[in-house]
Amino acid sequence: MKKLDLRVKRTNKYIIEAFIRLVEEKGFEQVTVQNIADEAMINRATFYAHYKDKQDLYEKIFDLAVESFTAILDFEDFVQGNRIKIRKIEAAMTELFYTFKTIVPFI
Repeated sequence: MKKLDLRVKRTNKYIIEAFIRLVEEKGFEQVTVQNIADEAMINRATFYAHYKDKQDLYEKIFDLAVESFTAILDFEDFVQGNRIKIRKIEAAMTELFYTFKTIVPFI
């Protein structure tokens, strides 16, 4: 597997953070690619080098969240017979929170 360049990781982080801030502030429909680029301090061409459009960015963020969620949660780990293991669920949800926060830090 090819290692991701730190500049690419940093740019993706800035784009995602900018997108989340702007959506919280303005709502999804009002946010433009130019708004995202300005907020992330990149040019639009850089945005388009990473994503097709803002919908593509949204879908990639959603996919990351779902992947994180499904990687952590395994039904068989939380149920034993007819008993639910609450502490395991709490630990998994905590891990999910920290994993998701690392991927998409809320500002």
